Amino acid sequence: MTEYESRIVELAPFNIESSIAGNPLPSPSHCVGTGKLLGALLGRSISEEFRIGERSFKKTITQLSCLLRSYIVIDDFMKDSGVELADFPDVELWLKNISDECIELISSYTANSTELWCHYLDTYQRAYVSFDYLRPFESVIEKCNLIFLPFELEPVVLHHRRNEVLESLKYYLFALQLIDDFQDMEEDQKAPKNHNLFVTGLEKETVRLVANARSIIARSLFGYIRENISRLQGSFLGDTALSTIQHSLSWLCDKEKEHQSLPYIEVFSGQFHDYCFDIEKIHSALSIYTYVETPCFKEIRAEGMHTLDPSLLQVFGVERMLDEG
Repeated sequence: MTEYESRIVELAPFNIESSIAGNPLPSPSHCVGTGKLLGALLGRSISEEFRIGERSFKKTITQLSCLLRSYIVIDDFMKDSGVELADFPDVELWLKNISDECIELISSYTANSTELWCHYLDTYQRAYVSFDYLRPFESVIEKCNLIFLPFELEPVVLHHRRNEVLESLKYYLFALQLIDDFQDMEEDQKAPKNHNLFVTGLEKETVRLVANARSIIARSLFGYIRENISRLQGSFLGDTALSTIQHSLSWLCDKEKEHQSLPYIEVFSGQFHDYCFDIEKIHSALSIYTYVETPCFKEIRAEGMHTLDPSLLQVFGVERMLDEG
């Protein structure tokens, strides 16, 4: 267990429930995002991208990134479980402890730590309640905006490359959301709030149609994501972000090859910021391909696309960074 995973465990009340509504609490590794750019590796990536060599900053920004992701993961888990946070005071206290530590870490790099935290938290909470399926890119980013709070801290906020790197990470986040939503279409229909990028805002009958058409969507999805994130390679300078993008592109190419026997219907258009999923093309394709065997898509998860394997972590020195802080 890394020190960042251990810290999340330490912040939890001693007798906290091991499961909520029959679902096990997220693991420490999942909370902090071990091996993930939008997780435990974000602090290293920020230090690389902005050429920040100060050791204390690297440690603080990594701690903060792990805490911010953990807050989102735990809070999202409670919402998906369909329970009221107030009914589980231990989990509520866990989130408060994480929140308090975030504010303390932020205070080293901004004069308005509490106000900044409250602003980001308010945006995050409102996005869950008022997810706008007509603004899919913006809504996804707002729903996860806490993870980008480090870009408001000095010296990052003053750097001339700040906006370029931030927007590229947002694009990468949207790609991950597309992959997860492809996998979770059926599951998300049962969620208290359905924010799935493929089926949110649709009538129940159309939702079933789209969920049953994943064999027609798959190849177009892999190509669409690959094309969009390949553009990000020129936006990053550091090994951590570049190795993650390269791993993701390789993963997507592998999935395209594995599923090349499936029909190819181009159902996506636009770059991520003006993402469009064409339901009418799904209707048309289903009239042509009256039967397509649905393969097992269980391995199509953002976890696989996003997580650097141990050999890559060692090549780029990430494991050492995590151990040293």
